[in-house]
Amino acid sequence: MMTITEKILARAAGREQVVPGESIWVKADVLLTHDVCGPGTIGVFHREFGADAKVFSKTGVVIMPDHYIHTKDEKAHRNIDIDRAFVREQGLPYFYDPGTPSYVGVCHVGLPEKGHVRPGQVIFGTDSHTCTHGALGAFATGIGNTDAGFVMGTGKLLIKVPQTIRFVLNGKLPPFVTAKDVILRIIGDIGVDGATYCAMEFCGEAIRAMSVEERMTICNMAIEAGAKSGIVPPDEKTLEYVRTHSGEQEISWVEGDPEAPVLATYTYDVSTFVPCVAKPHLPGNYAPASACREVKVDQVYIGSCTGGKTEDFLWAAKVLKGHRVSVRTCLVPATCEVMRALTTLTIDGETLEQIFVNAGCEPIQRPSCGACLGGPVDTYARTKGNEVVVSTTNRNFIGRMGSKTSQIYLASPATAAASAIAGHVESPWTILDLPCAEPVREAPQCVRGTPVTPPLSQETAQPIACKITGKVYVLGDNIDTDLIIPTMYLNLVPTIPEEYRKLGSHALAGLPDSYPVFASNPDGTTPYAIIIAGKNFGCGSSREHAPIAIGAAGCKAVVAESYARIYFRNAVATGEVFPLETPVSLQDAFKTGDEATLDLAKGTLTRESDGHVFALAAADAVAPVIAAGGLFAYARKNHMAK
Repeated sequence: MMTITEKILARAAGREQVVPGESIWVKADVLLTHDVCGPGTIGVFHREFGADAKVFSKTGVVIMPDHYIHTKDEKAHRNIDIDRAFVREQGLPYFYDPGTPSYVGVCHVGLPEKGHVRPGQVIFGTDSHTCTHGALGAFATGIGNTDAGFVMGTGKLLIKVPQTIRFVLNGKLPPFVTAKDVILRIIGDIGVDGATYCAMEFCGEAIRAMSVEERMTICNMAIEAGAKSGIVPPDEKTLEYVRTHSGEQEISWVEGDPEAPVLATYTYDVSTFVPCVAKPHLPGNYAPASACREVKVDQVYIGSCTGGKTEDFLWAAKVLKGHRVSVRTCLVPATCEVMRALTTLTIDGETLEQIFVNAGCEPIQRPSCGACLGGPVDTYARTKGNEVVVSTTNRNFIGRMGSKTSQIYLASPATAAASAIAGHVESPWTILDLPCAEPVREAPQCVRGTPVTPPLSQETAQPIACKITGKVYVLGDNIDTDLIIPTMYLNLVPTIPEEYRKLGSHALAGLPDSYPVFASNPDGTTPYAIIIAGKNFGCGSSREHAPIAIGAAGCKAVVAESYARIYFRNAVATGEVFPLETPVSLQDAFKTGDEATLDLAKGTLTRESDGHVFALAAADAVAPVIAAGGLFAYARKNHMAK
């Protein structure tokens, strides 16, 4: 018996069965990239396969620039030029070029809009929110440039089969409680690392009642719980959406076995859910909106792949109709299709655009990722100082929307609109004078399964004969990719040598100013050889700029209690930094500047001041890849790439 995720991966691997935890080679149906990671992926592809190499499938590679579109930033425009040149070189038909009628907008909404997503597919994308496409019954996950370059050249990738956590959502959602409220509640319950390396499967009567766009919101934020993917078993709504957007009528799907073992099953009664927010600076900081009324708001932002779809703007318009906003309210549709819908869809004879204008919102902006990830300094609605923002985006990390001192409250479009009217965090129930019971946060019913033990690997890695001695830099828990490399520097292409070095000079620049400067040497490198961190290191984006920045700065290793999946994967694939785990916290055992020696062969970390030796955790199934020096070296050793 297998879950839907396991069945999709088994089929893609040409296997009858797969087991969670084992590493398998799977064939990709779609590789998605954009303007931030496309140039780096192209650079890896040409570096490893040669200047004359051809992609694995002209129709399987989709390039949708969306992040840094409406900006004067020269490197941002240069990066789109790199994408354009590659498209011409390879003869790729699916390039959605900014400034032309083909431009779409945000890739996670645009990919299914343009008919590129079907149930049962394997979709890799150079963006952590690629998991959005699991809403249509596909296995979809974010990867870094190195992995993407490998897929671009071979059409396959070595991945570890995830265990599944099932979320059964029963009951009927109360009025103006939306999919965003559902996923924020779930992340609040299980934590930002509660589904690390797992597939989050969403089912139950409340999921079946949701539209495909609402399901996209839920799957989009699976990564914010650390998941490898999110997935909704397909149904007739799925098929109708795919038929409408792809033109295909005969569409097959994969069904999981209901009795297949899972790591855990959480069962909720959604009728008890309330409008909520995630307080700064983690998506897991759940709170009912009504409990945060003391929070004054400077700006409201409605947009992004999470909160910029047509249905999202419908929710906002239903709240705003007949009201006036009291703070700056920014509207950024995810795609051109959504933007057109704002001028045609009506509520009581008024278009959504008219409702927003009459409410005093800012003029609707052109589709893009916008301020969701900060971006260049001229990005629309990017925070500049201590602003408090209620946002429909997916992350509220320090510096995520620009300023390191701004505070981001994540919310649904309905709650964002209510907060815009009130001038403080507010529930739509209050604005619309709806009956509202006191929020009661009952714990979900949880049934724990037995973790599956994968079959023993036939391959063992030789010990890495390497010692690293130098100063340590000590960090805490949940160090995210925006702290490691702020988004304003993502216009740098890691495969360009001078920009690789510049990335190193900005490593850990997103940390609060209370931390010592990491890359403090005059040449832009770091005096620290080893980073010691807590739990969930590298959470956030799939961009491999994070481990590359640390490696480019001259740091050799990270020793953490646990890692976010994507960071760990990228560190292994690139070979930039050794990602090592400690079974106990070392944050209090060291202070920044202490000398230490890391012995990779013995798996120990020695504190030089007193000779105390700390044993590190044994490497898992990726040990052979680490020992080989990264994904490409490993693949060539095993004759999986030329």
